[in-house]
Formats: sequence, structure tokens, C-alpha cells
Amino acid sequence: YNAWVEEATKSKIKNLLPSKCLDSNTRLVLINAVYFKGLWNQQFSPALTTLEEFHVSKETAKQVHMMHKQSKFRLTECSDLNANAVEIPYKGGKTSMVILLPTEMDGLEKLETALTPSKLSDILNGLVSRAVKLSLPRFKIEHDVNLKNVLQAMGVQDLFSSEADLSCISGKKDLVVSAALHKAFVEVNEEGTEAAAATAMGIYLKKRVIMKSPIPFVVDHPFMFFIRSHDPDVILFAGSVRDI
Repeated sequence: YNAWVEEATKSKIKNLLPSKCLDSNTRLVLINAVYFKGLWNQQFSPALTTLEEFHVSKETAKQVHMMHKQSKFRLTECSDLNANAVEIPYKGGKTSMVILLPTEMDGLEKLETALTPSKLSDILNGLVSRAVKLSLPRFKIEHDVNLKNVLQAMGVQDLFSSEADLSCISGKKDLVVSAALHKAFVEVNEEGTEAAAATAMGIYLKKRVIMKSPIPFVVDHPFMFFIRSHDPDVILFAGSVRDI
């Protein structure tokens, strides 16, 4: 199982299933894996990357590699969420990354709580092309989460108990889900983005544009990001960056 996930995610996710998750009682393992690698439509020049401060909190800042690019980007102001958004397209025009940055240095938690699917849709539909001076840190995220706890908190209870009915799989009511594990990997640098995610359940050159007074968009404190597909219009990956 782990070998398949590692191959499917180009070695970005290894050992999804710990050995302790499998024993003599294991009858079925359901695994899902997704891998994404996108090159920026206009790459950031490594020569412009500098060491600058990223404010993990109001009291703490650390030096990070900050990438810089001045170009046309789509952005919008989200006044009701106290945040601003910028969209960075990948080559081909079918996918992009959207950065949602709180106006306040410590506003990420409030933003996460206030953001709804409807508000996110309004943000994506409200993006307008502007001259922007973008500063974005390189970042890499690797995260594990036990989906069992998350699913149970959402009301999915029977699936993990003796009340589970998976007879459509085995023909008998003798299966129960013992674990639901998820791992994610996202890396953003001057070239683009590489991302992968896996879940297991035990059972595209444009002419140079001369612009005046570009709008600064400096991502120097915790933020949210979304990797989206435009056809169909869906979110492929989503996450928050609190530390780098």
C-alpha cells in the first residue's frame, strides 16, 4: 500500500500507513492519492529572492526566502473578511493558486472561522486584473491528520463502531473502519508548486508589460492558500501557512 502511494505521489508521501494500522484483522484498505505539479505562468526570478522577515506572530518574526514578481495579477479586497486575495496562474491557464492574506498580522484564525464556501466563491468571482508587486515566501508543508476524529466530529459515528453496515462491500455486516489517515505535501518555490495528498481508510511567455504604481501585495504573515482548477471550477488543495 505504501509503495503505491509513494509512486502515485512521486515520492512526496511515504509511509502513509504505519505498520501498527495493519494486523491479522485487517480485511480491506481503501486508499486515495492525488499529485499536482504546476509551473508558474510567469516564474519568479531566483536572483530577486531575498531574506526577509515573516511574522509568525506579533511578537515573533523569522528570516525566510521571499520571492518577488512585478506583473499583472488578479486580486480583490475582501473587506467583510478583513483580508485581500491574489491569484497566481500556472502554465496552461487551467489552474492557479489563490493567496488569501488577512489584513491583520494575527488575523488568520478569525479568517479561517469566518470563511464559508459562499464567501470563497465571491472572492474567486471578484478577482480583477491589476498591476501588482508581489512578495511571496517559499514554503513547504507536510501534514498528517487522523480523519477518524474529524469525521466523528462531523457526525460520522456508526462507520467506526459495531453499528457499521458495509455489507455492500463484503456481503456481511462484519466490517468496521478502524482508521482514516490523511497526509498532505505542498511546496511552493520560484518555479511553481508541487503538491500531493493521500488518504487511506483501514478497511503556461507574454510581452513585457510596463506598469505604473503597482499595488504591493506582501505575504509576510500567516495566510491561507488554495490551488484551484478552472475547468471544472473546483478547489484541488487548500491550507493555511502559520510558520515557515
